[in-house]
Amino acid sequence: MNYRHDDGSYSAFGPGREEGSIWLTAFVVKCFAQASAYIYIDPRLQQESIEYFESKQNSNGCFPQVGLVHSKYMQGGMGRRQDSTALTAYILISMLEAGMDASNDTVNKAWQCLFIQPLTNNYTLALVTYAMSLVDSDHPDTMTLYDQLLDAAIQGCFEWLIRNDIHRLQNIGLAAGDEVEVSSSEEDGDGTWWYQPKSADVETTSYALLALLQMTKSDAEKVSLGLPIVKWLSQQRNSYGGFGSTQDTVIGLQALAKYASYLYTDELDIAVSVRFNDSLIPFTTFLVQAENSLVQQSETMSRLAPISVMSTGVGCFLFQAHVKYNVFADLLRKSAFSISIDDFASDLSNNPCKRRKLNICTRYEGSGLSTNMAVIKVSMVSGWAADPAELKSLLTNRRVQLKRYDVEKNNAVQLYFDQISRIRLCFNIEIQRVMEIDDAKPAVVTVYDYYQKELSSDAEYSILSDFCSVSDRPSTKEDLPVISWEEFENSISQARQPMSLRPPKRTLSPFIELPTTVNCPVCHKSTEEFIVSSSICDYKKAYKVSWRAKANYRLTVMANLRPSGRTKFRKRHINYALPQNCSCITLFSAVAKDKLLILGDWEKEIKNGETILINGESTVLPLTKAVEKQINTVTKQCLN
Repeated sequence: MNYRHDDGSYSAFGPGREEGSIWLTAFVVKCFAQASAYIYIDPRLQQESIEYFESKQNSNGCFPQVGLVHSKYMQGGMGRRQDSTALTAYILISMLEAGMDASNDTVNKAWQCLFIQPLTNNYTLALVTYAMSLVDSDHPDTMTLYDQLLDAAIQGCFEWLIRNDIHRLQNIGLAAGDEVEVSSSEEDGDGTWWYQPKSADVETTSYALLALLQMTKSDAEKVSLGLPIVKWLSQQRNSYGGFGSTQDTVIGLQALAKYASYLYTDELDIAVSVRFNDSLIPFTTFLVQAENSLVQQSETMSRLAPISVMSTGVGCFLFQAHVKYNVFADLLRKSAFSISIDDFASDLSNNPCKRRKLNICTRYEGSGLSTNMAVIKVSMVSGWAADPAELKSLLTNRRVQLKRYDVEKNNAVQLYFDQISRIRLCFNIEIQRVMEIDDAKPAVVTVYDYYQKELSSDAEYSILSDFCSVSDRPSTKEDLPVISWEEFENSISQARQPMSLRPPKRTLSPFIELPTTVNCPVCHKSTEEFIVSSSICDYKKAYKVSWRAKANYRLTVMANLRPSGRTKFRKRHINYALPQNCSCITLFSAVAKDKLLILGDWEKEIKNGETILINGESTVLPLTKAVEKQINTVTKQCLN
């Protein structure tokens, strides 16, 4: 209930941080409906959510994407935001499974919506077919969709691939009922020795099985036609019984449970013997009877060798074998994310052995523009833990857009984001030493798509503090403080060069893609175009800046000509960014001793060494000694 909004909707991070998500609300309604047979669910909760759906339904019967739709495949099957067919089908399924009558006006309007747009992929086809079968399995339109679904099957099996053209799928894929030989997939370039389906394939196949069970009249036909699909789905389950993500596990188990209900028999009595091929004597025998049919039985093999399985008796059972092994990192699949982790001395402490700063940067490099909801898991080096107060401050950092964080018992930090895009995301985590451990091993940062676990990458990092040993070393007056590279480059006094690797110089263009509503800064090519006396008080800060004409060089912020209080300003090298197609700054030709005046307010960004965005709220012009003197005079009047 912590994630429920007053209007009956739900969101991934609760009220106050974002509006309710219509897709997540449908998911909750579906789960509550299934759970209501076993625990008490307040009917008013379900009714208020149904009313929320009805209030959002368009006049054409379709449901729009309200709130964040965390799953790409709810966004029109393949993430196309203009197609609401898949989302409408998903909401319709949830309402019908929650007990809404098929003759309800909301259901009838949604039925009409499902025929507005063409079904361009198997995911949407399977989803819509199942939704229609719940409304009226005998309707001619439902029968037509079901025939389309069967036509897309390959040799009688239902392994699906998400493609734009469903008619070309008839010659693609594996027969799910056939034996699959485990072999290297090096020809695909991923260097792995296993077959792992996408989460969307499991979802699609599960909806196809549910549609088949709904459309087929005879129980015997349900069992026989559904068996190849069930075999394929069972082969994709992990060692814990689930699949790759939350969504495909929920739908996959629902489909398997529905199929199992047609197999139930009171005459269950099976003996399953397992032996090594080089032995005639079984090393274990499982007895499956009505009394223990819901109990999972397992046996650990004494050695890794080929086995044979023999069963006798009456009934149906599921047998799975699991092998776990390690692989070298260079044999893993191509990374879906780029990740870099740097370790710096903290700005919040003078003791680099007690407190450090992790700078973590990542960017999505897979297909499409962005991920679904994404998670960055930061495991901690032994003896170190994240500062809770600094983690909390990340929630209010608009640039980072962190939605939620969890700290596990082993001090690992889980960071949740709406999405990770192709624009580089960087942030800092303050960590503190909680226990002194010599020779601590590297830790891992993992970035993954919450709904597509196959989109995952990781990188190791170490705390570069070999100079901090458990045994305290005597200090001398000649010892210099250990500082970060940023502090080292900005330092005007003697300092020790950091032991960590120097961060790479900026090589990317400062131009970034922003909404068209973000304007370019106001640029004055000469000081005559700018009247200091009437304009300078409109800006909180006036920065004296030196620069190079080339776009890939940083700005050097030399002074703040409109200081507040007695805080001493330190010269800093700062990265800057401009909206696309803005030529300000790069138009100025840098001449020795020439300076720029940039008006704006980036006090926090400059202090933290973050990139500043020079947009329409900023003004840029050449800085002369006369203008600088005039600013000093006018600033006193502004303060008064």
